[in-house]
Amino acid sequence: METLLIAGACVLAVFLGFLLHLRWSIQFIAEQFLILDEKIAQALKNTIENLPIGDVEPVNPMQMMLMQIIQDNMAKNPAKLVERDDKGLFTAKDPE
Repeated sequence: METLLIAGACVLAVFLGFLLHLRWSIQFIAEQFLILDEKIAQALKNTIENLPIGDVEPVNPMQMMLMQIIQDNMAKNPAKLVERDDKGLFTAKDPE
């Protein structure tokens, strides 16, 4: 009976040790995630603040004209869905 009590106490002590270790590990990992989150936020903030956004050249008239021509052509010829066969290959469309 005494050995059973001693064995039970040892098993309980080991279980409590594992439980405490698991709890401390989870708390440590949660703290590290918070620290990592703060560091990532600070790095993103520093990166965005140091971007040379104000140094962008204005669009010249030739670029604007070319962009307008491309947009007009895209509006005239919208994208068409190309059919596929059972194997997933594109099929040739019959001329109508």
